[in-house]
Amino acid sequence: MSLQDLGALGEFLAAIATVITLIYLAKQIKTNSLVARSTLEHHINSRELDRRFKISQDPAFAYFLARDWAREALDQGERTQAAQYITMLVIEVREIFIQNKMGLVSGALLESRMVRLNMGIMGSDVARSVWATYRQIVEADFAEYFETRIFPNGIDEGLSAQHPQFKSKPESGES
Repeated sequence: MSLQDLGALGEFLAAIATVITLIYLAKQIKTNSLVARSTLEHHINSRELDRRFKISQDPAFAYFLARDWAREALDQGERTQAAQYITMLVIEVREIFIQNKMGLVSGALLESRMVRLNMGIMGSDVARSVWATYRQIVEADFAEYFETRIFPNGIDEGLSAQHPQFKSKPESGES
């Protein structure tokens, strides 16, 4: 075998090694992506499980969550408490929506959170006022997705003023 033949054989073996290395790296990237996605979903679900565990240990709050906020009268403190809880759920759904859009979490994770919101919690006046306030600061694609799923018939304008934390703005002449 000549020196030129040995050089050609070396180039051929180097090309095969390069292809094998690229295949290995592609598999590693795929595995790392799955691990990252699993880790993110685990973190999100752990946060949810922690929240549920805390609710299970607080009978007063569990009772409060069990009430029908759309049909029962809530005092101002309860309306504020409900608004904060609903805001937390909407913020979480938005985060998961964005992560799903980026391919970082599964559609099933997003769907599970939307199912919970569609169980009736968003039927209350408090929930509609929370959304009317929050929709002003979210991305248009999320707002469209959320409203299509949660409020398919739309929501009334001016509901922001019904949010329990809404305060009247002083008129321009007042200090």
